[in-house]
Amino acid sequence: APRRRPPSGCAATSREGTDDDRFRILVSVARPSRVVPYVKLAERIARGTDRDPVVQVLNVTHIPEQTPNEMVRETAQERIERIDDLLRDSDAEIGVEYTVEGHVCQDVAFDILQTARDDGADRILMGYPEEHQDIAETVEYEAPCDVFFTSNVDAIDDLTTINLGAGGGPHHTALLPFINRLGSEGAEIHVISIDPQRDGGAEPVERTVGALTDVESVSVHNVTAETIAEGLVSTAERNGGLLLIGATRDRRLRRWVFGSTPDRVITLARGADVPVLVYAGTSDVSGRIEDYLYPVYRYLRRHLVKRRPFGSGADASNETT
Repeated sequence: APRRRPPSGCAATSREGTDDDRFRILVSVARPSRVVPYVKLAERIARGTDRDPVVQVLNVTHIPEQTPNEMVRETAQERIERIDDLLRDSDAEIGVEYTVEGHVCQDVAFDILQTARDDGADRILMGYPEEHQDIAETVEYEAPCDVFFTSNVDAIDDLTTINLGAGGGPHHTALLPFINRLGSEGAEIHVISIDPQRDGGAEPVERTVGALTDVESVSVHNVTAETIAEGLVSTAERNGGLLLIGATRDRRLRRWVFGSTPDRVITLARGADVPVLVYAGTSDVSGRIEDYLYPVYRYLRRHLVKRRPFGSGADASNETT
C-alpha cells in the first residue's frame, strides 16, 4: 500500500517507507539498471550532514492520457523489483539506508516534484536527460530543494578527485560549501580557470579558492581553450575524476537561443567519458525575472520545437590548452 496519496492521475507503490526527520535525498531513476551508481553518488552527497541520511529511490512509469493504470502497473512493479534486487545484491555494497518506490503517472516531472514536496526531500538527484529535456527543466526550476543532475553516472568511481570550474553566479557559489566538505574529507580539488578564445576573458579563481577554507591544498589550472566547455572537459579528462559545475541562472533561455555552457559540457563530456554533476540551487529573488519569462519560453518551445531543435549546436572539436 502506498504511504501517501499520489497526485491525481498517478498511482504509487512503496516499500520500506520512513517518515522520520533524516536528511532525505530523492533519487529519480529512469533506468533501473543504473540505480546502484545513483544511490552510491547520493550516499556520498549526503555525507557530512548533521542528520542521518536516507536515500529515497523513485522510478516513475509514464502512462498516456486515458490509459488505465492497470495497463502499466505490472511494468512499474517489475521495475521496482528489479531496482530492489540490484540494491540488495552483495556486490552493490550499498552503505546507506534507502527506500524504493514506483509510481505510475501521466506527468513524470509533476510526480517527482510532488514526491519531493510531500516527503520533505532535502536534495533531488536525477540524470541529465538524453531526451525529454522538459522533465529536467521543470524539476530544476520548480523543485522545493536543491537539485543535482548527473551525466555518465556509470563512469563515477568515487569522489576522491573533483574538478571545478572557476565560474561564478549563484549556483556556483552555493555549490562551494559542498566542494569544501569533499576537500576537507580528503578529496583532491582542481579549480579550472578558462581563458576562452572565442569570447570573454579568463575566469578569476580567487573567490572560488577563497571559499575552500577547509581544503589543505587546491590545484589551480589556468587553461586557454576555444570555449569554456572545451577547456573544462579536456582538463577534467586529464585530471580524472568528476567535473562539477553550477547551472547558469538563465539556462533555459540561453539553451534555446545559443546553447549554455552546462549543456555544452554535458555533450562534450559524454564523448570523453567524463562524469559530470550539475548543481542547481533553489530560486531566489535574482531569478524572478526569468520565472516570469518561463511561460513564454515553454510556449515557444512546444510550438517551435519541430521547426528548430533546441540545444542542437555543438562545440568545435579543436582546442588549444
